Amino acid sequence: MQLDKLRPNDYRYVERLLYDQKTHDTQIALLEEELEEMLPAFSSSVVKFSHDEGMVGDSQPEEWTIIRNESVRAKELHGEIRRRKREKAAVSEALQCMTEEECQFVFLRYQQEKSHSQCARGLHLWDSKEKGPSRTYWRMRRKILEKVAKFVLI
Repeated sequence: MQLDKLRPNDYRYVERLLYDQKTHDTQIALLEEELEEMLPAFSSSVVKFSHDEGMVGDSQPEEWTIIRNESVRAKELHGEIRRRKREKAAVSEALQCMTEEECQFVFLRYQQEKSHSQCARGLHLWDSKEKGPSRTYWRMRRKILEKVAKFVLI
């Protein structure tokens, strides 16, 4: 999809990613904790060797690990953790390619959750004639969202 053809839903998705950037680490930790709590983790394994039966089975901890990793909820958690890590990395990479003014905008708007008016004033992009953010402000916002979308591969 071309960047000048982003749909309104794509812009909303990218904005959600930017808002969520500050909580990704916490959310990933909570998901990993939930995954660990599904079944107890063990640091050692006891394997019973039986010469009579001719077959060696998995130990109890190994069976629990297999069950944990193959359950539907575990697969959902693994997928969610991978998705959040991928999104976090994409947004971080996009932020590294932004100018100082663009980073300041992201900080004000998405980290501190300031209104558009407050952001425009903070960036000196307030239009006193129109009593609102200037066109430059709105163009910069769109440009930032399109940059992030490029890294997220929308």
